[in-house]
Amino acid sequence: MYDLVQQEFIKRNELRSASKTGRGKYSGKYPFSGIIICGECGATYRRHQQYNRNKKYPTWVCEVHENQGNHKCKAKPIKEDALERAFVNSINNLVDNKEEILARLKAVICDTLTDKSDTRLAEIEEKIQAKQESIVKYLNDRQTGKITEEEYIKLSRQNMSSIDILTLEKQEIESELGKMQLADYRKEEIIKMLENGEKLNTFDETVFKNLVQEIKAISQKEIEITYNCGVIDRFLL
Repeated sequence: MYDLVQQEFIKRNELRSASKTGRGKYSGKYPFSGIIICGECGATYRRHQQYNRNKKYPTWVCEVHENQGNHKCKAKPIKEDALERAFVNSINNLVDNKEEILARLKAVICDTLTDKSDTRLAEIEEKIQAKQESIVKYLNDRQTGKITEEEYIKLSRQNMSSIDILTLEKQEIESELGKMQLADYRKEEIIKMLENGEKLNTFDETVFKNLVQEIKAISQKEIEITYNCGVIDRFLL
């Protein structure tokens, strides 16, 4: 569970924004925060309050459209309650077609800790240990006069550089394994939900956060919901 939480932190740090760096601070204040992506420019949407006849209602607006104007992005705001209804309808549609969805999900779930990756990680650990032992040997050789100070520095730097490269490769493999583990965990979560067969009557924030990876705003009247399990559902608002 700790590893899954760390992968969630990584995912949140990778969320896109309309800032100059392309990376923004993750905000989990609202269920749709950091989730809605503009289908035209790729920026995230942010929440706003709109007023109609003194009645307040929340909408979601593309950050580029809001900050840079219609000439940069023509995306129009989407009402929050329309997004909530679309999610409820999408989930209930998945439940109605659960046999087909379940077959697809179970077919793609795989063992995250593959033998190939485990073997490569073991090889890297052995190489790192061997390089570390070599550095200790060079230190002893320098102290006993078998090699000069210059030779010791050169050989040690070569081995330290190799250790850095091996460590980076190890981190990359572990990161990919973590992402696969998180993806499989989420697939299992939606499988449990579908097998249970219960439909939603109203928008459920917890269910939404657990199941949805991204919402792409195709237009003001159409969205594409991508679930963490890989299922994609396009819906009219």
